[in-house]
Amino acid sequence: MCKTLFIARLVLWLLLVCFIALPITAVAGEQIICLAATADLHGNCARISGSVSQQIRKYQQLYPRRVIYVDSGDTAQGSGAVNRRRGSGVMTQLARAGCMVWVPGNHDLEFGPSALARIIREFPHTVLAANL
Repeated sequence: MCKTLFIARLVLWLLLVCFIALPITAVAGEQIICLAATADLHGNCARISGSVSQQIRKYQQLYPRRVIYVDSGDTAQGSGAVNRRRGSGVMTQLARAGCMVWVPGNHDLEFGPSALARIIREFPHTVLAANL
């Protein structure tokens, strides 16, 4: 499973690099899509509701209805407050920040399968993973 998640993250990062390398000018008939990604937030709710959310809002203003924000895991574990709640609440904040796709990381599995199932149910958008 770790190899699959690694490959999924690698693909997402390669896509991000490709989008960054592309010029930001559209040719007639083409649409620009903004792919934004975060990784390893480790329960840092202040960062999610602060700088991450602000940056995503900027992208959404620049590219209305064309921003895809993906978080590639290690999200619902790490800070003391989040660990005490076993990951609860982080995914709701991530969704509020504009995240549309979440790929669980290895640390997101640390609280066990029932906690992971609750964390996944908490996220109202798409969860991409294999072998869960």
